[in-house]
Amino acid sequence: MQADTIITNGRLYTVDPQRRWSQALAIKDGVIVAVGSELEVAAYGGAGTRVVDLRGAMVLPGIVDVHNHHTRGGQAELYEINVSPTMRFEQVCEAVRAYAARTPPGEWIVGGIWGSDLVSRLEHLEARRALDAASPDHPVMLRDDSQHNRWVNARALDLMGIVADTPDPPQGTIVRDPQSGEAVGLLLEKASAIAERTVRRTIADGAERDLASTRRAVAILNSYGVTAFQDANTMLPFLTALRTLDAAGSLTAWCVASLPALDSTYGPDVYGDALLAMREEYRSRHVRPDFVKLFMDGVPTTRTAAMLDPYIATALNGCCYRGDALISIPELVRWIAKCEKLGMAA
Repeated sequence: MQADTIITNGRLYTVDPQRRWSQALAIKDGVIVAVGSELEVAAYGGAGTRVVDLRGAMVLPGIVDVHNHHTRGGQAELYEINVSPTMRFEQVCEAVRAYAARTPPGEWIVGGIWGSDLVSRLEHLEARRALDAASPDHPVMLRDDSQHNRWVNARALDLMGIVADTPDPPQGTIVRDPQSGEAVGLLLEKASAIAERTVRRTIADGAERDLASTRRAVAILNSYGVTAFQDANTMLPFLTALRTLDAAGSLTAWCVASLPALDSTYGPDVYGDALLAMREEYRSRHVRPDFVKLFMDGVPTTRTAAMLDPYIATALNGCCYRGDALISIPELVRWIAKCEKLGMAA
């Protein structure tokens, strides 16, 4: 067998306990076909083989990232405002004001991540009015550090269709002013899905952004030596971007996709059985849609995780609140059984 490429004169860490270090390797059609000494690997060379001299440099196996949200990371870098979770309330508003000044009027300002320690401040109408003043010409949606909650301004609420008598969605809370009932802009848990769906619906170039974001995210991962990863909540638009890149030969990592079984804070348009039925359409050389994403509960930082003992009382939740599970035990058991039948992991 003649290799396409031989890498030689290096220090290759193999992770093989019988032979941890080697000098060279041979590659054929993108697959490593030999690892060994200079002499052993030279046998795979030929007239058309490209030889790369490492001059003593080290080679490591690719790093596997077992939980990430790659497209979200690409979106954050290419299209979103960067807010640090250590920022004070006034600093977040000022960051939005500065970003709005260089953003065309009417365009969404999306990003994050504000610190969940700000929740008690954002529960009041005055906080939303400060955000309104910072962005009078733009709808705004900012995610928190748990990614379970959103803070939006009045223009965003208008686009979402949220008014004083809009009911809370199941397993979500639209926080309201206790006197007037007006939404204060804080959306907890699955109320966040309303905002996410509205953003996707009203951004005209969403598919192009998903593709560019996925490409950029994989480039970032590769730059740190990551060659395989598990995306922890792979919605249909992200599957589409991955398949498109792989079909073009430009997906430079392996991805294990986790398909959402239930609606979530990111508001997938397709989930559960409908999405699982489509998974083979998106399977490719580098994309393996073999996992299911199940959300058990919220997060402790905003008192939405399900706990045995109650949280400290707040004006929003009162006394003795322990959080709520997002999926019942019988439903969880059914999903685990379904995954086993389909040969998927959860």
